[in-house]
Amino acid sequence: MKGRGLYHGQVENWWLILIAAVIAMVIVLTWTNRTRRSRVDPTQVTIDPALAGTVADLYQQGKKLDAVKLLKERTGLSLADAVRVVEKIARRSQQSSPSSRQPARPPASTDISPSSEPVDLDTELDARSLVADGDKIQAIKLVRERTGWDLSRAKNYVEGL
Repeated sequence: MKGRGLYHGQVENWWLILIAAVIAMVIVLTWTNRTRRSRVDPTQVTIDPALAGTVADLYQQGKKLDAVKLLKERTGLSLADAVRVVEKIARRSQQSSPSSRQPARPPASTDISPSSEPVDLDTELDARSLVADGDKIQAIKLVRERTGWDLSRAKNYVEGL
């Protein structure tokens, strides 16, 4: 009777156990890496005036990418949220700057886009968050409370988000 060797099949079992352990570690590391990169809620981010000023200056110099990168690094916002916030900051700084020349706005239409309405950034981000969660009614109520607008204007604004 011939034996299968000193280990009698134990080596193959150890290899299987080792491979299973490596696969398990890869799964765990992938999962923890994803949770580490959790998305920051833009409604919970506070942007200090100095950062907003730097972002606005970079944007006005034509360095939109640098402005977005700076905001993303300092706040942890996602790329899409950082782009939206940078554009909003730039619009606000252009509106508040007395030396900047704004082209005349076209007459108001029934389709109100967020950029054409004077809404503070926190209100817009809160409303966007509610709309993203599928709660348009709460978003409309929030906009009405914070702006004093009538129902129709707040509804048009929220639908334009």
